[in-house]
Amino acid sequence: MSKSIAKIKFYEKGLKMYFLKRMSQPKYYIGLWVGLIIAILHFGVKFFTIKQYLNGNQMLFTPYTQWIGYHTDSWTILFYLVIPIISCLGFNQAIYDDLKTGFITHLVKKLGFEKYIFINYFYVFLNGFFTVFLPLIINFLLFFCTLPNIIPDRILNSDNFISPSVTYFLDIYYKNPVSVILFYCFLAGIIGGICAITSVTLMGFIRNYFTDFAGPFLLTVIMDVIAAAFPFNFAAPTLFIIPMSPVVVPSFGFVVIGIILLMLVELILVYVGIKRNVFI
Repeated sequence: MSKSIAKIKFYEKGLKMYFLKRMSQPKYYIGLWVGLIIAILHFGVKFFTIKQYLNGNQMLFTPYTQWIGYHTDSWTILFYLVIPIISCLGFNQAIYDDLKTGFITHLVKKLGFEKYIFINYFYVFLNGFFTVFLPLIINFLLFFCTLPNIIPDRILNSDNFISPSVTYFLDIYYKNPVSVILFYCFLAGIIGGICAITSVTLMGFIRNYFTDFAGPFLLTVIMDVIAAAFPFNFAAPTLFIIPMSPVVVPSFGFVVIGIILLMLVELILVYVGIKRNVFI
């Protein structure tokens, strides 16, 4: 009995070391680095453009108005456009490798299928979440550390053209903008995690590298086009996570329910899809 327990502990320790070693591989953080580069470049370009005006009307240049989410320009479009791409260049690649090499069968034998699914679902989602969340937070912190910490004003900052129809919690933004920015970073991170899980879902049914990793991007582009054409009847995740959305945003309650349902559906699809590829 003691030998069996020792053997189980040995396998668990070995698998733990295996997963930790995997997570330390640089290729699983390519998406994060791309996001950080965009966020830092945006700060550099914007700061060196506006620093000569900081001695004038400082109300126009605050971290809350210059953050990549609220200061909508080509950098904002670029970052939010590539979210489905960078979030899929993470730990979901490990599952692709497991499926491609057949090593998934060995892991399932040692871990159990359900445990393998839930562990990887959790890590893939978390990886996709932080791939999007960290660049947005760092971009804000860079502006916060260099620009005057002045709360936005409805009148003086009216040139931002923010309205309740294209952003959430507008009243709170003019009272406690940090909380709203954190909310949008968190919301974007969740969508990044969902995009990463979508990639894993495709892997279970379609064994094609391009489709598995570019599929979430193509799906979001299609959804963006539909949302732009029918703004009151369709919601695209990569549009309503932009603080100054180019289209009318759906109700926040609808977004919460939609995210929960989507994550549950994707968990089921990942379970079914991956199981098709496991032979024990």
